[in-house]
Amino acid sequence: MTVDTREQVLTKLTEAKKTAFNWIDDNAERISDFHQLIWNYAETSFREYKSAKAFVDFHRKEGFDVIHGVAGMPTAYEATWGEGKPVLSTYTEYDAVPSAWQDQVPYRSATNPYRAGHTDPHSALGTGSLIGAVATKHAMEEHGIEGTIKVFGTPAEKVCAKSWFATKGRFDGLDAMVGWHPRGSTTVMYETQWGSYWNAAFVFECDEPEKWISYADDLPRNARAPGALDAVTLMYTSTKYLKEAMLPNTGLWTMNEAVMAAGQATADTVSYTHLTLPTN
Repeated sequence: MTVDTREQVLTKLTEAKKTAFNWIDDNAERISDFHQLIWNYAETSFREYKSAKAFVDFHRKEGFDVIHGVAGMPTAYEATWGEGKPVLSTYTEYDAVPSAWQDQVPYRSATNPYRAGHTDPHSALGTGSLIGAVATKHAMEEHGIEGTIKVFGTPAEKVCAKSWFATKGRFDGLDAMVGWHPRGSTTVMYETQWGSYWNAAFVFECDEPEKWISYADDLPRNARAPGALDAVTLMYTSTKYLKEAMLPNTGLWTMNEAVMAAGQATADTVSYTHLTLPTN
């Protein structure tokens, strides 16, 4: 008697896998339409309200229990189906990048170049993870496979907000998580090479604007609220000086900041701070 290796077991086209693939084929048009929906929403970090609702609605129609607004993020969700072990998980991303719109044509064209767009594209990443989880759920149902599926709706990938799920304990109890990203080759190895990071968001608000009488009593009062903006710029500047005192960016340490004003928030534009710690 021969025993299949782990690689053979993982790559073998079982009946359960056939069921999952068939469900995807049968729902191809629906899946494509959903991707186009998220593509056209193109909402930036922490502002993915319509996108998150669309994902939540899709999960619920497929029988998942959904908690909307988890880990302190209004556009985050957690969808669960099944019970018992193993607890299998994945995540959906759906934030877009500022000033990166692309028309639906196979060449570079943007009717509005300042509109946000899905450059990675997270529209495909989120949709792919969603459909993978739902197809797996249908296969588990049909073939009586025990286990739990958890899908985390992870907003604001461009400002590394997944760490908020971890700090709130949302990832506790998982047996496995499948992470992937659309690119030239499909592999899980790429997703294992990132270091740990810590993330925090700082909000600056001016509750009461400055008021004073102008030099002429008959002119209207002036009002301005520079306090919050001044605080942001001071923190941004001090962060830059802090970098000068850190080790060189050799892949062990790095700190990035993003001013999330008017929807402008990506990992490389930089009042959030994200610190990557050495993994060893």
